[in-house]
Amino acid sequence: MGINYLKFIFYFVISLSLVFFLFFILSYLKAFSNSYLKAGPTEVNLLVLWENKEYKEIIDYAENGIKENKFDFNLNLLLGFSYFYYSLMLNDSYLKNQFLDNAIERLRFLMSINDDVPMSSLYYILGKAYSHKGEYYSDLSVKYLNKALYASSFDFVNVKKIFLSIWGILINS
Repeated sequence: MGINYLKFIFYFVISLSLVFFLFFILSYLKAFSNSYLKAGPTEVNLLVLWENKEYKEIIDYAENGIKENKFDFNLNLLLGFSYFYYSLMLNDSYLKNQFLDNAIERLRFLMSINDDVPMSSLYYILGKAYSHKGEYYSDLSVKYLNKALYASSFDFVNVKKIFLSIWGILINS
């Protein structure tokens, strides 16, 4: 009787181990297949995402694109603007400040590498980002908003047209 009892316990433990092992293998394969499907090549139109105001999606795609080409003007500009507009949607002040810092960093990086590009809308968004940072950044906010105001190509009513004209998109009025 004792030997049958030990056999039963042994086979039971082996069966449970086999079931857990199979469960582990199946869950691994499922996770692998999902990640493989998500990692496949996709063509994403960032301007369509911009029109739909899906700034977080733009940030995710643009950050991956920046890894390949750090000095891409259009991608950096879109990323900086997306950081700014996404920060306006957040309620958590810590996250909001993180995204504002990222926007300021990205836009100032663009200013440092591009001297000949008209940057009126960039100055405007940079000034707005500093104004959202708080009163301690008011001098920088005023500085960049004045630069935007006195830039030759800036028009407060047509910020969208200027922003989209950077990429050469024709806007039908």
